[in-house]
Amino acid sequence: MYVGACYRLQRSNSVTSTGSGSGGSLCERERMNSFGSSSCIRDRVSSFSSSSCLRERVGSFGAAGLEPIPGSPVHKAIRESSLYPGYEVAGIVDCIGEEMDSTPSDIQVGDHVIIYPYDDGADGYSEYVSVPDIKYLVKLPTDMPMSVAAMLPTGALWALNTLQKAEPYVRKIFSERAPEGKCNVLVVGTGSLALWALRVASYYFGTERQRVNVTVASLRDEGISIAHEFKNVSVVQWNEEVYEKQLIERTIDACGGYVDIVIDFCSTSRSLNRAIHCLSRGGHIFLGTETAEKLLPKFSRRAEDRGIQMEAVEGGSLEQLKLLVELVSSSKVIPPPFSVFPAEDACEVIKKICNAEIHGHAILQFS
Repeated sequence: MYVGACYRLQRSNSVTSTGSGSGGSLCERERMNSFGSSSCIRDRVSSFSSSSCLRERVGSFGAAGLEPIPGSPVHKAIRESSLYPGYEVAGIVDCIGEEMDSTPSDIQVGDHVIIYPYDDGADGYSEYVSVPDIKYLVKLPTDMPMSVAAMLPTGALWALNTLQKAEPYVRKIFSERAPEGKCNVLVVGTGSLALWALRVASYYFGTERQRVNVTVASLRDEGISIAHEFKNVSVVQWNEEVYEKQLIERTIDACGGYVDIVIDFCSTSRSLNRAIHCLSRGGHIFLGTETAEKLLPKFSRRAEDRGIQMEAVEGGSLEQLKLLVELVSSSKVIPPPFSVFPAEDACEVIKKICNAEIHGHAILQFS
């Protein structure tokens, strides 16, 4: 019934780059399924007798069909991770394959569920999606809106996993410093991932939240809204037209000194280089796995010279997704702003995302 606007990495020659090179942009290179071409998906559903079928009218980003959307390889929305790899689906279980009858599960026909973003998941937007194993379905509480649930499987899950990876380092810094000592954290970007990270951090550190000094590096004016919403979060504008030295000095000043931890969900060469110069010796950088393969070898020597550790973070586990559902449904973690659009407007929605015209997360609804 609902799907978040993100994209699927393709294991083909059309795999995109989120870097800042001179090639085509993510939006230009990513191939997407067109609407009305769901017969292949339905054929796949009928061929999986052991699978669970969802009446989802769902989506992801992936195969061929739509016209490419013009953009720039250094486009703000892409670099701020408004689009990120994965798929986010919330739907209703339509049928359960016969071979699943003997599999222990609390999933029943008619249940509201989300799909854990397993490898080789279905591509494109279609009315039905076949799920090869019922374990990938996470049941939703009856009072949880599916529009909210659709944000959890990729963006929110990735943010949760990153914060859990960073938590031991934050607490180690707490233990090494005086009771009033703080841990400086820099979050790069103001897209949906960063918004989730700020909310998850507020939950995880609770009463110790005042000991975490968070600064958000913003590439667009959305950072102003973050400053209003999170009174204890500083915002620094990363204007790409400003010289690197000035940006680094501006960031260190906004953070109140060199930072201990950087969270950069969709790194580019420029943002990672900038982050390294803002880190104190022995600092830690967390970045997404889809960019780590390219960037880690390039910056490993520089990081080693400065005593900095760089760690790639996966999207998150099935158990973490279940935990996230519990945290959001109980209001322990409040979801960030989102906007719901008709599925028929998907092409226009993606253009708006690429033009950084949508605050928070974009959700497509199938009526």
